[in-house]
Amino acid sequence: MSLFNTRPSAAQIGLMTARISSVDPATKIVKGSAPAYATVVVSVDGAVALTVTADGSGAWRGFLPAAPNGGQVVSAAASADTSCVVPGGVGLPASVTTLVAMGDSITAGVAASAPANSWVSKVAALLGATATNAGVNGTVLQNSADSGGSPRADNMRDRYAAQMTGASKKALAIIAGGLNDARYTAAPATMNVANYINDYREMLTGLVNGGYPANRIVIVTPHWMPDAGFSNGTTGFTAQTRSGYETYVKAAKDLAREFGCYLADSFAAMQSAAANGVAIMDADAIHPNDAGHDVIMQAVADARLQVRTACVYDSFSGADGDSLTARAGEIGASWTLAFGYTPGTPAPQIAANRLYNTALSSVYAASGQPGSADYEVIATLYCLSSLAGENVGIFGRGVVTGADSRYWARYLQGTGWQLYKTVGGVSTQLGATSPASPMTAGIARRLMLRMVGGAISLWVDGAQLITVTDADIAAAGFSGVRLATAKTATTGIHVEDLLTRPVTPMAS
Repeated sequence: MSLFNTRPSAAQIGLMTARISSVDPATKIVKGSAPAYATVVVSVDGAVALTVTADGSGAWRGFLPAAPNGGQVVSAAASADTSCVVPGGVGLPASVTTLVAMGDSITAGVAASAPANSWVSKVAALLGATATNAGVNGTVLQNSADSGGSPRADNMRDRYAAQMTGASKKALAIIAGGLNDARYTAAPATMNVANYINDYREMLTGLVNGGYPANRIVIVTPHWMPDAGFSNGTTGFTAQTRSGYETYVKAAKDLAREFGCYLADSFAAMQSAAANGVAIMDADAIHPNDAGHDVIMQAVADARLQVRTACVYDSFSGADGDSLTARAGEIGASWTLAFGYTPGTPAPQIAANRLYNTALSSVYAASGQPGSADYEVIATLYCLSSLAGENVGIFGRGVVTGADSRYWARYLQGTGWQLYKTVGGVSTQLGATSPASPMTAGIARRLMLRMVGGAISLWVDGAQLITVTDADIAAAGFSGVRLATAKTATTGIHVEDLLTRPVTPMAS
């Protein structure tokens, strides 16, 4: 007899279909499919077990509270949740090889009955990752002076570089900082939300400069706690108000949007669970118990990429072999061959939720048109292998019909990053080639083309590498991808996503 049975739910009869693909009794992980961004309610013998959100490809996953036995029926039902579409519609990768989680005692697993029951361990199991737990009891994020006049020991701002970058860099970075910053009330002139934001910005900028694309960084909000938790704690960590605490929650959300990384709203998830009668807290009313760690894990699993108002977004999620011209991305992403180019055969296509080209030269424009000529085009490039002379890039202010004109940024394998303009079919390099941040197998880089009036610049992983002044192309035009050198599903540089959005302030 199977360890679990599945049967169609009422939603499977209608348009909003939710299906279960697997249940692992050992790990209690359940996976399935549903319409993109749908809310999925998973039940065991008719009783609701968990609620999750499908990602842009329709995939969903979660932890069951208990392993189902052979006689139980596990079912899933889906409903529309348009609040998840934009901004912030794209979920975490289906799997990563490694992750590092920085935080406080809750990250370290205090009050979990065993290390395997901590939220970090469960997130790692869900993603199939080897986890490095950088949680430290009592730590704060900021390195501001406390009431004793010095920064608190082991603050995250002072230790993140050694534990998350360089030789310690992992495939995914998770930061869960702010609970203790928010609880600390003994030095309001220095230990405050403004300095929390400043130090968090410094950390996020350091992670981006250290090689983490924004879509490999997860911000977890300060966790929810009941009012009783504000009265418990050591010297300085009491007497906070609910409204004062929640300013830190808002700050974490704002930073996720500012940097365009993932947001895991642990505060909202825990608050909702408690309001629905789930006992999620330990006796101290600060640390979550096993059920609370499950809630945090699910909040991280449901993390969504924060995208500012965008005119184009395509995650390139789809079945292997899907053609670029036969798909429509999440926002303004129906694709058209740019003027002057002969379509390759076949057209660029999808492999492992990334875009690659099989023909020598492919320049495709997305359908979403910016409302202004001042905008950014951003793409995550992932290198599977090095192909001599390969180049891949993005463009903006391009034309779809008429004279071949655009600004474009690319990586030329073996040479470096380059910025160009094409006017009337004639291409001219702008500025000098930058050899910084080379692409080798297994490396992902975040490439950005930024156009503000006549200021045209190329950025990689948050660092400006090339900037020029040029006024030859002033109209908004269209944005898109520029791919050259034929490759396969497993070779060369592929494009993980493309985002076009209004110009945003640069992190300092």
